[in-house]
Amino acid sequence: CAKWKALLAKMQEEQVPFSLKSLAVNGNDLLSEGLPAQNLATILNALLMHTAVTPSDNVTARLIRLAHGFNKSLS
Repeated sequence: CAKWKALLAKMQEEQVPFSLKSLAVNGNDLLSEGLPAQNLATILNALLMHTAVTPSDNVTARLIRLAHGFNKSLS
């Protein structure tokens, strides 16, 4: 239990996003960047998983660049 509490504390300290609402972008941001609506859920989930590993990437400009890359891989 102590290990998990320590891990959770470290993740909170690093500001790891735990939900889509914690991301620095949302679906409207991605739509305004020209990303297709049918891919939004997949892209947002990929961004959430990415930022769980690399929380420092939870910055709007970086996430938009990543979203375009994720979208290309879906095509």
